[in-house]
Amino acid sequence: MWKSRRVVSLLALSLLAGCAPLQQGPAPDEADSAGAGEASRSRPELTLNLPRNDRKDCDCAPARDTTFFDRGLQALAEGRVVEASEHFRRYRRLEGSPLAHWEADVALAWVSMLPDSPFYDRDAVAAALAQLSGPPEGAHASAVLMRQALQSFAVMHRHLQDLEQVNSTLEQDLEKREEAIKRLRELTLGQSGAARP
Repeated sequence: MWKSRRVVSLLALSLLAGCAPLQQGPAPDEADSAGAGEASRSRPELTLNLPRNDRKDCDCAPARDTTFFDRGLQALAEGRVVEASEHFRRYRRLEGSPLAHWEADVALAWVSMLPDSPFYDRDAVAAALAQLSGPPEGAHASAVLMRQALQSFAVMHRHLQDLEQVNSTLEQDLEKREEAIKRLRELTLGQSGAARP
């Protein structure tokens, strides 16, 4: 029985020795910076068999979360106006923040402004633009640019309307002047023709 206890205790000691650290010496906290530097130099450098990414043709853009707003902008850039509009509406519906509502409203107004869009409605754009306040803090840069472009287009449209009105007035004046010149010719030719016989 005494031998079996010895065997068991030897077995337990060998197991405990296997779990103990192999390196004898001061703990890492007690080692000075010079000792730590020497220890790190004596350790072999690990090399991993990972493929290198040195290829120049790799289009490895960093992964980033895209929102429905981003997807809508991408679809809009690719000319898929209906799909872009759906993404903007989805973004507005799913994101509950006032910022998301503002961004979606700007994007939808932009889609309504495009002449090739099936949603083209210049009057709706003017109404939407009148309701939009200034950009909130943290607004998406593309939404801010869209709003500024919409404001520019609205100003240009007003100038265009003014120019068309001025052009219409000038055309009416020109017609009146041509009519007056025609009458003057008839009068002067009629008077000179009457004086000749």
